[in-house]
Amino acid sequence: MNKILLSNFNYLSFLLPKYLPIQLNINKNSYSHNIQVYTLIKYLLNICFFLKKHTYTQFNILNDIIVYDVFTKKIRFKIIYYLRSILFNISIEIFIILDNIKKNFILPSSYQLYYSSFWIENEIWDLYGIYFFNNKNLSRILTDYGFMGFPLRKDFPLTGYKELKFNIQNKLLYYIPIELIQEFRMFNLRNLLKFK
Repeated sequence: MNKILLSNFNYLSFLLPKYLPIQLNINKNSYSHNIQVYTLIKYLLNICFFLKKHTYTQFNILNDIIVYDVFTKKIRFKIIYYLRSILFNISIEIFIILDNIKKNFILPSSYQLYYSSFWIENEIWDLYGIYFFNNKNLSRILTDYGFMGFPLRKDFPLTGYKELKFNIQNKLLYYIPIELIQEFRMFNLRNLLKFK
């Protein structure tokens, strides 16, 4: 195992016990070794700030924010932040577990620490409906302007009720109603899972 990774792991476990109420471990696979941190939402920005600014960590790059949606489980959403330290050539995964009790999920925006999170947070808001407060321009980027719901939550109709058309002569966008006859327009995944 990488000695720097092991020393960082020991250092993190010693220095941040109050910010790590769940778990801290090392993931070993054939390609790389990663430090995994399991934490709560309220400690996310504190951990990110420490990991970016401290001399012996310097995780200056936010590679990605991943959302897992396991529809059938009680704890439905899992969010993973992937941070990278170029200087020490190691990466860290910060796991945040959200409960399924709330209808709308709210996370603090990491835009002030990592500018790359701006687009990723917009994408997560657009597709999953997970809200990031302190993101100054949280908007839809992949779905239509009047789209209601969040596509990757799978809790919306399979087809919409309106279609966007462009009129070449008038150079205008307008909506027309869609007339479809199908029995799965209001398909609900929860009903399907009851029969299995």
